[in-house]
Amino acid sequence: MLSTHLGASADLPPWAVIAACVLAATSLILLALELRRHARKSAAVLTSGLLAVAALLGAVLRPARVSARESPVGARVVDGLGRLPRAGDKVDLGHGATAEVIGISRRRVTRLRVKLVREESDGKDVAR
Repeated sequence: MLSTHLGASADLPPWAVIAACVLAATSLILLALELRRHARKSAAVLTSGLLAVAALLGAVLRPARVSARESPVGARVVDGLGRLPRAGDKVDLGHGATAEVIGISRRRVTRLRVKLVREESDGKDVAR
């Protein structure tokens, strides 16, 4: 299944993303204080302040459109086991594919190792 979504630019370190979000939150607080001081011009101040915060976040975080082929394999693992998986569990996915649970976090499968096995013409199984 092909899915498309927006994500933060991958070349930013996590501290830069946090700093940009803190700066944006601070800007919104200062905008609220400015609106209290200039009640008559509140529409213009609000509009310009929100545009400035949006421009800041757009420039720093640089959202990128991401398209990926994704598959809910974790759900198939849970269905195949009939319970929540644990590390080391193996499940036959069909069509010569097996999945081994490598990592889990809380109630989610975070890492899987999928092995594909194809049959050779002489009847031997070959893993790839």
